Amino acid sequence: MLPPARIASYGLEFSPDGTRLYISDPFFGVIFQYDLTAANVAASAVPLPNPAGLGQTGSTPGALQLGPDGRIYAALSNTTAQALGVITEPNRLGVACAYVPQGVGLNGRRSAVGLPSFMQRDLWHFTVRGTCQGSPVSFTFPTVYGADSVRWNFGDPATGGRNASTASDPVHVYGAPGRYLVTLTLYLPGAPPAVLRRYVDVLPRPVVYLGRDTALCPGQAVVLNASTPAATYRWQDGSTAATLWAQQPGWYWVDVTSTAGCTARDSLRLITLPLPPVYLGPDTVLCLGQQLTLRPRTAGALGTRYRWSDGSKAASLTVTAPATYWLEATSAAGCSQRDSIRVVYLTPPAIHLGADTALCQTPERPFMLDATLPGVRYHWQDGSTQATFVPPHTGTYWVTVSTPVCSATDSIRVRLYDCREQVFVPNIITPNGDGRNDRFEIVGLGPDAWSLTVFNRWGQSVYTTHYYRQEWDAVGLANGVYYYWLQQPGSRRQLKGWVEVMR
Repeated sequence: MLPPARIASYGLEFSPDGTRLYISDPFFGVIFQYDLTAANVAASAVPLPNPAGLGQTGSTPGALQLGPDGRIYAALSNTTAQALGVITEPNRLGVACAYVPQGVGLNGRRSAVGLPSFMQRDLWHFTVRGTCQGSPVSFTFPTVYGADSVRWNFGDPATGGRNASTASDPVHVYGAPGRYLVTLTLYLPGAPPAVLRRYVDVLPRPVVYLGRDTALCPGQAVVLNASTPAATYRWQDGSTAATLWAQQPGWYWVDVTSTAGCTARDSLRLITLPLPPVYLGPDTVLCLGQQLTLRPRTAGALGTRYRWSDGSKAASLTVTAPATYWLEATSAAGCSQRDSIRVVYLTPPAIHLGADTALCQTPERPFMLDATLPGVRYHWQDGSTQATFVPPHTGTYWVTVSTPVCSATDSIRVRLYDCREQVFVPNIITPNGDGRNDRFEIVGLGPDAWSLTVFNRWGQSVYTTHYYRQEWDAVGLANGVYYYWLQQPGSRRQLKGWVEVMR
């Protein structure tokens, strides 16, 4: 297991927790660390060489000894070296144990084959707090050392003048991850300076980038992604997922923390772009022969694009036929908004009261005629001027609707029956979703069961039930005339007839 050299010249020492074995090899000039927890201990050997420039020629480690401070000290077999090598973190694996050649000065004394008796000053050291790239790393040492002045070298020459400090407890920010050798020189009254060294491992910060500030159209959203391997997250709203669904304008930020405890933050701002203004005005009634030019009531900003319901892209549209027209405006930033307008031409079809009908009317459910149109006046046969009219009895009813320049009239013949004492089957339903006459409602069926079958004009059954509950609304069927067969099995009563579906 041991390197090829004379066994008698080896120094051996265990780490305080017993998981590492350190062997000094004067022949190779290095210290070997073995991981005693490894499956193959021999293959786990890691050499801890004397880095170039930190030792002196021929300065090779000899004896090893565990000090009372938990660090392992190495004698240097050299006639000029007046220092001890120090393994500062002997429980850590590989080069993370941080071997520092000439880590403790001996002030004129030398140690080659064996180690000197430890004095208090031999164990002086300084402490480090913080190990993350880009974050403050603070240094300090016990005031009982009694130094008149100090000088720090942070081992970071890329920072220029900030690489040195004469403060007792300085702070340094390392811009790049890596291992840095920090040197502290203590100037003592009446004694030679004491030089203390140790390595500082600076860990990388997580890399997080949410992107540039973003502008969204109203209703749009963006997924902010901070995914980083082996990290935790905290967003401005307290959530802890790797991603965040963002839709509202404002500032968004995330802290990403690595398993080593280093945190990085990134942020962005979301803004909401304005929608292009577009308003075509209220629904409009025209007379036959008139035309209307539609254009947005509020002009859009420069760069606004238009698209009409017929596919045209001009800023205006001239219409000559009844329909519902829409205009979609898109801003230069890509945000869209749509408005629509219904144009009605004042002709009898536009105010169609419906086909002549016969139906059952009760005080609780009166039948109503509706001629509602935008922006017109009404005149019914009895002189009333409302948009709707409730026929009080069987008869012919008419209404005239008018604008300042034209008018149109329509009429309807209504037969009303009092069906509270008999079965009444209506001959028309209008299943258009307006809540009036939408279903085939037969009055007077009572609590007894009635079966119903409905046929189309070719005699094919389109609906059947053994217990009719007033639910047939001709869903999925075309307008037209259908035939019904209504039967009461208990009494053998039956009714046959037709019903028109008109939407």
